[in-house]
Amino acid sequence: MLRLTSMELAEVIDYWRRLSDEKWKTTEALMEKERYADALFFAHLSLEALLKAVVVEHTGEQAPRVHDLVKLTYLAGLLPDDEQKKQLQLINTFNIAGRYDDEKFALYKKATRDYASDHVNKADTLRTWTQNKQQ
Repeated sequence: MLRLTSMELAEVIDYWRRLSDEKWKTTEALMEKERYADALFFAHLSLEALLKAVVVEHTGEQAPRVHDLVKLTYLAGLLPDDEQKKQLQLINTFNIAGRYDDEKFALYKKATRDYASDHVNKADTLRTWTQNKQQ
């Protein structure tokens, strides 16, 4: 990949951070509206965008077209512990479940208020961890 200029780098990082914040606001709004499965999907999108900001910052290159949160943490130079990896892998399933009808139906069935609240809180903790790791 081509390395970005410092101006491009700043713009791309800012884009991913702003996108992450917007997706997080959507997550919160969906939780308030009791749209739990959709909130989980947007929690994944928010965390993905934030990790992509760190990948760009770490590599000086455009973020890859990857949705796997665990892979993105490693590309970002972050080292999640086993529990964080487990949470990231679970949050990955919300991306798949939010896109495909048969998976979506299964997520809608298990996405209760408690389930969604628990996993949105875990996603928020991972977002904070990621933000604290940024340079």
